[in-house]
Amino acid sequence: MNTSADPVSETIQAVYGATAFESEPESPEPERGFMAVLQTDVYGFTKAVSVSEEVVALRVASDLDAFAKFCEAHHGRVVSHRGDGLKIVFPSAVEAVKAAVAMQSYSIAKNAAAGKDGQRIRHRIGLHVGDVIIVGQQILGKVPAVAKRLEEICPPGKFCYSDDVHQMVSQAVDFPRTYKGRQEVKNVALTVKCWVGRSPDDFSEEAEALETVTGPVMQTTRQLMDEYKRGFVQGFLLALAFVLAAGAVWFLLWSLSRKPPQHGDLMPDGQISPRSGQE
Repeated sequence: MNTSADPVSETIQAVYGATAFESEPESPEPERGFMAVLQTDVYGFTKAVSVSEEVVALRVASDLDAFAKFCEAHHGRVVSHRGDGLKIVFPSAVEAVKAAVAMQSYSIAKNAAAGKDGQRIRHRIGLHVGDVIIVGQQILGKVPAVAKRLEEICPPGKFCYSDDVHQMVSQAVDFPRTYKGRQEVKNVALTVKCWVGRSPDDFSEEAEALETVTGPVMQTTRQLMDEYKRGFVQGFLLALAFVLAAGAVWFLLWSLSRKPPQHGDLMPDGQISPRSGQE
């Protein structure tokens, strides 16, 4: 066995045989067509292998074996296997997304069975659709580059797919999804609208969404309450100042109206008031 091969490939060959995940024999003629490309990898694989190489390698090998079977069940074909991931092509985006949902559902079940102290492996999946050229174990063109980029930015345990895929599956496959906006594709002068989907068995998104939403909402609410309090206090002080000023004016006018007439003041009856002390 080649000692330079990665541990997962070595374990896969040891457990499933040297032909595990090999594509069909190379055709002398390139294969070209409109296909959906699905790319997988393991999140945090290098770190996990450094902690427990054999356990992680066996678990990943088992997952990829199951993924290959899901692929076949949805009319897909594994074109190549490299380390902790697969490159798969499907005749339609609908079948590719169905396979992605099945893969992540399987992975969730395996992690749940492993328990809190067991080895948890989370896969990321990228999907794109378009015209591709397959030469042996290579998929050429922009489509695999986009699928790879979407896999790289995909949250662990989810699958990230392009808007082109979304347009084809939005009415055909029911699963939770979130729009993530535009993403640049490395080495390709291209930006892609993308979505993140998840298995219906994955409930982690609710907690993430709740935290994402309630955090800003609570902060905004506190800001509004602070502004309301400041406005209320300012309004109260302004109203109090107005009342005091009005009261002072009223008191001054009232005081003037109660002042006894001085000598020379005109009395109500038209007479001149006498000096003080004179009747």
